[in-house]
Amino acid sequence: MLQLSNHNTQRAPNPTFLPRDELARAYAEAVRRAGDLSGRPPGYRLFWFSRDGIGETELCAVPGGVLHRVVGRHTSADVVLSSDPHVSLRHLLVRVVSQSDGVELRVLDLESHIGFCLDDEQRRRAMLVRGPVAIRVGMNALVALPCGGEAVRSSAQPSVRIEGPGAQPPALPPPRLQALVAHPYREMAPVSRVTLVPRVVYIGSEAQPESQGPHGLALSPKPALELTLRRGFDSYTVRLSGGDLDRGVLIGRSPRCHPSLLHVLGGFVSRVHGLVVRERDEVALYDLGAMNGTYIEGRFGGYERVRRLSLGRASVARAFIGSPACECLELTWRPL
Repeated sequence: MLQLSNHNTQRAPNPTFLPRDELARAYAEAVRRAGDLSGRPPGYRLFWFSRDGIGETELCAVPGGVLHRVVGRHTSADVVLSSDPHVSLRHLLVRVVSQSDGVELRVLDLESHIGFCLDDEQRRRAMLVRGPVAIRVGMNALVALPCGGEAVRSSAQPSVRIEGPGAQPPALPPPRLQALVAHPYREMAPVSRVTLVPRVVYIGSEAQPESQGPHGLALSPKPALELTLRRGFDSYTVRLSGGDLDRGVLIGRSPRCHPSLLHVLGGFVSRVHGLVVRERDEVALYDLGAMNGTYIEGRFGGYERVRRLSLGRASVARAFIGSPACECLELTWRPL
């Protein structure tokens, strides 16, 4: 089994990231373990490498498939990186989105302390990916390999072409390491296109200074969605612009939120609880593995816990953060 360096895990002001040569080794091992993915449904196979071992899961961009995974140190995360104290409880949201010309992987940092790195020394916060990619989250490696028609066969780490705001000149490529076990195919290393996009914002906070959206498009300031959060007799209403929805809006307790909103949220809402984001023509609410969960009213009475909810569904008028049987936060919305 691939072993990663056992560096000291004591929290430090400047946490270290996995060395680049070990990232290359992790990528080669992921390709070896994946085998031929060309016959799989469109999506990505996600591998993670940590001192606790190696794991894998699949993201399927098909009806009924798993579209997203939460990466973090909390036991409720889908990908648990518990041995690295620099990893946040809920660190990343990794999801797949079907586009007209293929499947896109989106990686969003959930306002963590350290973000993530590619095969360079720049800390990233949000990106869109076409093709395979390997990233460093502290002393851990995440490798995402496309399935279906875009499946890779080479164990050589892909060449990354970075686009979008904040892109840096390409760095010198790292030395290529031989795959741990020879792969049955030998082809040229793939080229992955990475588009850097603005980081997510907290609901009720000031917008970040980035003005460029996916594919270099300007983020629209026009209001697109009105979201109301209500707890008991207290409520808070915020209007989200098209730009906010494109970059993603976190629902959770943060000092950046407006004091009136913090009063409404209450202590049962996690610091990183949910994410509202637009995907093509749909606005979705993602539950980020929060302990108290996100619920909707069931069809035959009672309540149903959900991980992803389309805010355009005519049959759903509201959602609840926390169990409605106890204290909860009610969410209602309307398009503008």
